[in-house]
Amino acid sequence: MQNNKYLVPLKTDRLILRDWKESDLEPFAKLNADHRVMEYFPETLTQKESNHLAARIRSKLQEQGWGLWAIEVPDVADFVGFIGLAIPTFDAHFTPQ
Repeated sequence: MQNNKYLVPLKTDRLILRDWKESDLEPFAKLNADHRVMEYFPETLTQKESNHLAARIRSKLQEQGWGLWAIEVPDVADFVGFIGLAIPTFDAHFTPQ
């Protein structure tokens, strides 16, 4: 995976928002396959679909220098999900923002 030299991890007292790692793919796929986690999403994802989504997220983060960061909880878990900013690609009552 190519790293953006300007993409620095964002650190708080409890969390690290960082670029994605290959080791994030498996736990990300588990989250995407869980019906409780995906309750408000259209559907759960297969491993292949999850990996494709992760690749798109990682690509945007690298390209823009901002986007959806992987979340790490130091000394607890290397990956717990993601958070960040994205430009909506759908029409809704609040778009355009």
